[in-house]
Amino acid sequence: MLSLSALLALRPGPAVSTNFVYRYELPDKQVEIMRKWDLLPPPEHDRPYTGVLTVIRGTQDELRAQCPIFRPYNWALGCSPVRMNRSTHCIVYIADDATLKAAGWRYDLVLRHELGHCNGWRHEAYGLWGVY
Repeated sequence: MLSLSALLALRPGPAVSTNFVYRYELPDKQVEIMRKWDLLPPPEHDRPYTGVLTVIRGTQDELRAQCPIFRPYNWALGCSPVRMNRSTHCIVYIADDATLKAAGWRYDLVLRHELGHCNGWRHEAYGLWGVY
């Protein structure tokens, strides 16, 4: 019998992850600046998610197909579309490592941002980024 990770490796399409990294290694000043720019969620939403979490990694094209909210000139780094009750299950799409590296982002920061959405956060500056 194949393990879950072996089955996922055989599955075509974007990678689905069951290993989640969530770190709080940022200096307070950097967190403050990133929150001001709507890059990190406010404290009440900046916490681990307690429901069922699915993270799917993909290319720019795959993320844009799942999350059509990205503007053509923005990087598609991550999103968490509202498709179900996020209090019990949240699906997060995060760009592949090559895309994150090219954009200058770390996986754990994109995940932290998206987990904020799983926890109920909406962007204050929706028009600024064109994402949710």
